[in-house]
Amino acid sequence: MENINITVSWSIDLHIFIFWLTIILGLVLITFTFTVKNFTSFYNKHQLWFPQYNILIASIAFTGIIVMAMENFMFGVWVWLMIFIWLILLAMAIKLKLEIYKITNEIATQERFRKIARFKYSLDMILLFATYLIV
Repeated sequence: MENINITVSWSIDLHIFIFWLTIILGLVLITFTFTVKNFTSFYNKHQLWFPQYNILIASIAFTGIIVMAMENFMFGVWVWLMIFIWLILLAMAIKLKLEIYKITNEIATQERFRKIARFKYSLDMILLFATYLIV
């Protein structure tokens, strides 16, 4: 019985650790959207870090499933809230990925992409911090 409690505790700690890694990388991406003025430089940095950010979001879901399995899939209000917020994060990541294909050499499309990226990462950070404070 003692080993099961240690394993559950370790899984929750891993889930929270990946959560904080996602927060840190999200803050780095927000910083890029506001500080990097040259669009090509911003785009290259975004393309470098965006896949890692999505991997961390997927890792949050994966470790969440592991924690739920160890807790016998007890779904409370907070678990449904976390699932709903994760789905919003996923939808916004897909939206941003689709916007990449619409970028042209026109400044208007580049600024639109930067604006959507700022909105996406800001919303992600607000939702993740709200989840952390509520749960």
